[in-house]
Amino acid sequence: MGYALWVFVNGKVAGRTLRTVVFLLFLFFSVYSWGSVCYNDERSMKRLIHIIVGCVGAALLSACGVQIQMQTLKPAEIDLGRGAAMTVCDCVSNHASRALADAFRLQIAKDGFYAQYPGDVRLELHNVYIKDAPPHGHRDRHKHGERKHEEKSHPTPYLCGVVTVMERGRQIYRRDYRESIWLDSKDRMQLREACEDFAEEIMDELTPRQVTYYEYVTPDETNPALEQAARACSVGNWANGKQLVENALRQNPNCAEAYYLLGLIARNDREFRSSDNYFYRANALRASSKYADALQDNARLQQNEARAGWQMN
Repeated sequence: MGYALWVFVNGKVAGRTLRTVVFLLFLFFSVYSWGSVCYNDERSMKRLIHIIVGCVGAALLSACGVQIQMQTLKPAEIDLGRGAAMTVCDCVSNHASRALADAFRLQIAKDGFYAQYPGDVRLELHNVYIKDAPPHGHRDRHKHGERKHEEKSHPTPYLCGVVTVMERGRQIYRRDYRESIWLDSKDRMQLREACEDFAEEIMDELTPRQVTYYEYVTPDETNPALEQAARACSVGNWANGKQLVENALRQNPNCAEAYYLLGLIARNDREFRSSDNYFYRANALRASSKYADALQDNARLQQNEARAGWQMN
């Protein structure tokens, strides 16, 4: 059925973007219907919906433009330098908290950014426990007045806890955490795996690192050099991409998207002043929230990279 719809849309509807939208909407409802049958847990169903929406959004953006991979430095939530001593302290001392403390020690060793020996910084675990959520169920109403039948599923365990970071007795970070533990076919899961996910998410906030994000350049059918330039940048050939986009501007000096791409190239070279000028020019030629947001992103990226650079040196 999906294939037949795809052939019909390709034959009757003009435009690559519109064909992609129709196909992905059909895919969304198909997977949603399948998920509603396979998953009777409300939280699991919400996760499935988030995954589907993310995939559909990424596919739509890909259909509307050329995806360009960018990199930047993300600062930590706490301003501690590389090699600072961080001690993991279990303030509860139960089975769950001990497993979580071990997971944090392993994650800190894996990241290699902080040292683990007694010092002025303490990562403290408070109120760590596993809580069972109320069981979910549904009622089937029969037409002929039979009594209601309630089908109960197993309770969903939640790993809960509070993580604080103390520096010389002063709290510099706090995170309340509550996450459902995914269940296997036997309705059980290793506590260790849940603790590893917990520790990885928290340490991602506490450790500066290089991250990847994506920007999209919309091709111009009347100016093929612009798409060629964007595709060159998408594979990391920035120098060739700059030459091609300059050719595109010679063909159409008022192409706002070409100036936007030059702004991305300048940002990749960390020439933020030139990047701002290109984004200003693009917005002047065609006012768009895309270009205005790019200017704001430049200011945010400069601030974050300066902070992350201080933390990492």
